[in-house]
Amino acid sequence: MDVLTRAFRPAGPTNFQFRRDRPSGRFFLLEINPRLSSATSIRRALGMNEAAMCVAYYLDGERPDFAGPRPGGAVRYIEDWITC
Repeated sequence: MDVLTRAFRPAGPTNFQFRRDRPSGRFFLLEINPRLSSATSIRRALGMNEAAMCVAYYLDGERPDFAGPRPGGAVRYIEDWITC
């Protein structure tokens, strides 16, 4: 992904999505989205507040501090419950 980041030079939060070809094990770029990820809340809880860093950068010109996340873990669970 470092090669793609250097080539496209995205400004701001960018989500790269890939698909893996099972027989070969190769990864193929599916899409690039200029947005915050849906897992941003998990990273914020672990010390990486990307939304706040983005706002501070674009509104106040502050460079993000990438000190690193806090130790911890998270489980993400999404469920659809439909009744008709």
